[in-house]
Amino acid sequence: KKIRQALNYALPQKFDLGKKVYSPIDPESPFYYTAAEAQPTGADLAKTVLETPGISVDDPIIISTTAEYEPTAKAIQKAWKEVGIESKIQIVAGVPSNFQVLLYKFKVPQDPDQYTLWHSTGANNITKYKNLRIDKLLEDGRSTLDRDERITLYSDFQKYLLDDVPASFLYFPYTYTLKRK
Repeated sequence: KKIRQALNYALPQKFDLGKKVYSPIDPESPFYYTAAEAQPTGADLAKTVLETPGISVDDPIIISTTAEYEPTAKAIQKAWKEVGIESKIQIVAGVPSNFQVLLYKFKVPQDPDQYTLWHSTGANNITKYKNLRIDKLLEDGRSTLDRDERITLYSDFQKYLLDDVPASFLYFPYTYTLKRK
């Protein structure tokens, strides 16, 4: 967990392709956990975590990604190198069954229900993440119709997910609307 935290802290704070985010829920959504943006980040914090006794990354970390995201992978590789973490980029065609770090696009649903992604029995839980608290929050969130209660449940979901760091969230792509005059 400490290594995942350090890697997350060391990520670039700006991306050319989109707005930096800290959660798997769209920042424009009323379900977005705004406190996530106040989480500490930065190379100095990453270095401090990496200096913890018993924490070491001896071998290069393999970043698996598609060719489309290779520039983003290079930006991450550069940021990690600044905190002493070596990495290698591996171009893949799809989601590999085994990976250390996977940089891949993900279409976020409008509804904040991310049961299939993060629940321990979720069909699309490619990280094989298991956390009973997260499971319960996701179960309650999808069975509740009250909007305010759902906002509370999904805020808690994001808070605990971000604390565990099973994944790092990079950016939501910029979107543009073109209209004829």
